[in-house]
Amino acid sequence: MYVLPWDDSIRAGKNETEYLLNRTEYGKILFKPKVNPRNSWTFPFVTGHKYKVHWSATGVDFETMKIEMSEKWEHSDKPVYIVHNYTDVRAIMDVDIGSQKKIFGNDTLPSQDITYANYETGQNIHYNETDKRQFHMVFTGKNVTTENRLIKLTGHRCNGSCLEEIEEVQTENRTRYWSQASDWPDGVVPGNGSDVTILSGWNMVFDMEESPLYQVIQINGILTFKNDSDRHLHAEHIFVRAG
Repeated sequence: MYVLPWDDSIRAGKNETEYLLNRTEYGKILFKPKVNPRNSWTFPFVTGHKYKVHWSATGVDFETMKIEMSEKWEHSDKPVYIVHNYTDVRAIMDVDIGSQKKIFGNDTLPSQDITYANYETGQNIHYNETDKRQFHMVFTGKNVTTENRLIKLTGHRCNGSCLEEIEEVQTENRTRYWSQASDWPDGVVPGNGSDVTILSGWNMVFDMEESPLYQVIQINGILTFKNDSDRHLHAEHIFVRAG
């Protein structure tokens, strides 16, 4: 595990790419395979500062991760601000706090200033753009008790209709062509930035040489590529759920 100082004053005037690649700037935390705590990393942070945390040279694409805050946190302690990067798709991050399961939604971070006085543990902001996949979260002693020192993070690759159960139906006795407006329910070929769903039961053939850049494509039916030339289907996210 690598930890990089991330205070605004430290990064001011620096080339961020060069700073990230300079391994001499990092602290290294070794994995603890034994008990107390078991299979974990133990971090000694100085409060009142920001840190960037990641595994190896990249982020870790976790689906769930548990963080236990030290019982030594005091209500008067300054916050710690953590930045965590990742490479896989994470549409949303669930943040569950303690035994009462207090859940913080994404984009609940009121400030990115480490001197902000009213932070609560679990407040966060989630950047899921392709060129900046980061998760920012604060830890503070203000809302920490014995019962809520355990924090669980759960990452989801998609959000919204992509989580709904698919009702699979028999495949239709026809072929739809992506470039044909009449083969889409609204009579329009999806354009740049659209969310596209190949419905259950559809038999869709992608027959364009170059597609626009779609935001999300959900494949719940059958999608094949016309095999007579090079064809390119572009999207920020593609979810193959059935078909």
